[in-house]
Amino acid sequence: MNSSMFDEAATVEKGVKYAMDILRREEDFVPKTSVEKLKPLDQLVLAVAFVFRGSGHAITILEKVSEMSGKRVLLGSILGSLDMLERKGLIESRPANPETESERKDFHYFMATMAGERALADAKATSETIAGLLGDLA
Repeated sequence: MNSSMFDEAATVEKGVKYAMDILRREEDFVPKTSVEKLKPLDQLVLAVAFVFRGSGHAITILEKVSEMSGKRVLLGSILGSLDMLERKGLIESRPANPETESERKDFHYFMATMAGERALADAKATSETIAGLLGDLA
C-alpha cells in the first residue's frame, strides 16, 4: 500500500475514538460513586476542557471561562482548578506536540476523562450555565 494513501495517525485516532465511545456507553465502566461534586468555577473549567476536546490550553480555557461566567477570571484560578481536576482524575493533560505545535512547546492541553464526563453530567443537571455550554454534548 502506498504510504501517501494511508494516514496512520488518523486511523489510530479514529480507532481510539470508536473504542472510547463504546466504553462511555458502558454504565459500569466508571462507577457511579465516582461522581465529583464541584464548585461552579471547577464545573466551568471542566466543561470548557470537555468542549475543547484536548485542544484547549490554560489560556484558551481562561478566555472561554471568563466569557461564560461574564467575569474576569484570574489565570491562577484556572491553573489551580486544572491542577485539582487533574489530581482527581477528571481531566488529563498532554504536552504540546513538538512537530505540530512547536510554537506552543511549553503548553499543556487538557481534556475531560470519563470520570470527568460523569461529573459534567451531574453539573449539567444542576447548572444552567453548564447546560447551556454543553447542550447535547454531555
